[in-house]
Amino acid sequence: MCAERLSSLTTTKLYKVERIHKDQGSEFKSEHLEDCDRELILSTTGEESRHTDCAVVEGFNKTLEHAATALALTALSNPDHAIELHGELSRHATKLIRLRARTAFQKEAGISAWREQTLTNPPTDEPSIRWGSLAYGFIKKEDRSHKLAQRAYAALYVGTDDVILGAARLVPFTVLPDGSTKFFKTKVTKTYQ
Repeated sequence: MCAERLSSLTTTKLYKVERIHKDQGSEFKSEHLEDCDRELILSTTGEESRHTDCAVVEGFNKTLEHAATALALTALSNPDHAIELHGELSRHATKLIRLRARTAFQKEAGISAWREQTLTNPPTDEPSIRWGSLAYGFIKKEDRSHKLAQRAYAALYVGTDDVILGAARLVPFTVLPDGSTKFFKTKVTKTYQ
């Protein structure tokens, strides 16, 4: 899908999407159309079997797939883990892609996709922790069952959060007796190491 308009990458309150262009896929029927009607968003569709109608989106999806795969190959030892963490991989890969110039105009102007879309510079206070690194998230005192309970959980660092500034996104995990790894829901926290 393509959304036309300058936008904020961290909140929807600063802009309104006015038009969405999509392919003929069934995922864009029913609820999607109802949402567009409710929000007064023009929803246009490309011609069936004409792949060039959504070429920008398809090109981005290919770049996103390559970037997410590269992240997974360098950070994870098991391909099944990449499937379990595909949402976080895609989220972080999208963030990395936005920090680079992609179009001819962006390259000529020396600006990133982020800069063109938001008219602001990307944050420069990002921690220099690699995606997939081991991290420990601290458990709040009131969330511990007793005084000697575990004070931290092991997790994978999967980037910074876009909504809570300065917070990290951590995916807690545990290694099961058979050696396999079980991942849990992503936690957003500022108390981690």
